[in-house]
Amino acid sequence: MWQDVNAFAQAVPRLRLVKETYFLSKITPVLRATKTETPQEMLMRLLKDQPDLTVAELVDATGCDLTEVRRARIEFDF
Repeated sequence: MWQDVNAFAQAVPRLRLVKETYFLSKITPVLRATKTETPQEMLMRLLKDQPDLTVAELVDATGCDLTEVRRARIEFDF
């Protein structure tokens, strides 16, 4: 399945598919996460890759609680 997603992701910019580009930007980080990645590791990766995510989006994506997300965001900013 991952090969299909990668092939599609590479074709989207050439085809100028705006909606699909947005969709891929949201699902690709989740698909890349491995089962060995801890919620805290996922949180730090998302903060690095997508710093514009809201606290609520980070909580939903990682399963971390609100306090963990806020603390990580503060630490990441420094």
